Amino acid sequence: MVAMQPQLLSSVLRMVCALLCAGVGALHFGHVIAMRGQPRWWHLGHSVMAITMAGMFVFARMAHPSLYRWAFGLFVLLAVALAGTTGTIWFQDRALPALWAASTVDMAAMAYMLMPASVARPWPLTSLVVTYLVVEALVHVRGEWLRFPLNSGQVFKQRSLRLSGTARNKRD
Repeated sequence: MVAMQPQLLSSVLRMVCALLCAGVGALHFGHVIAMRGQPRWWHLGHSVMAITMAGMFVFARMAHPSLYRWAFGLFVLLAVALAGTTGTIWFQDRALPALWAASTVDMAAMAYMLMPASVARPWPLTSLVVTYLVVEALVHVRGEWLRFPLNSGQVFKQRSLRLSGTARNKRD
């Protein structure tokens, strides 16, 4: 049996964090509605991540183990699907789609956070995941993705994988 772990954040701070995550999820979902092609799918993935993060602040792992098991399975599947998508785009475009690669790592990080509590998490790996997520957040906040050479239009070509659902997909 797993030992009970105390909550690291106060209930007020947990609710503030949950509301912030829900707000981020709503922003991404607004982009899902407004956009087409690969950007729509990228924002949908981040909507799911943000809403799940909100849930992690609201629902304690020990009180809701089945919710965490379900979410763990979901993010394992998403990470595998995104790894396949990233590989396919890389193969088609002959360039690493950096945002898709980062999204793959994001989904894997979510799966890592949602792993069953009985699974040991070595501190070096946990530190690496936390460092990656902090650096990625700073990159997004500062708008550095826009300066990354592989993201200047190459990442979100609508023709790749025909993700837009329209007949307008043409090679650039």
